[in-house]
Amino acid sequence: MQNSQLEQDLQKHFDLLRQGLEMLYYKEGSFLHPEVLQMTQQLDEYIVAFQKTIINFKKSIFARLKR
Repeated sequence: MQNSQLEQDLQKHFDLLRQGLEMLYYKEGSFLHPEVLQMTQQLDEYIVAFQKTIINFKKSIFARLKR
């Protein structure tokens, strides 16, 4: 799988989690509700994964440019 495809997949999943978090927040009315907190943690994990993917992609581009 190419980095760009992986980035797109992570971005889609991120968007779905974010939308789900918004809907759950409006349903429960609090960011402190256990389900909202759990979804927030999932979203945090995907944000970190997305950032790592971008960093690795940039590193590979710079490595190619140095050759």
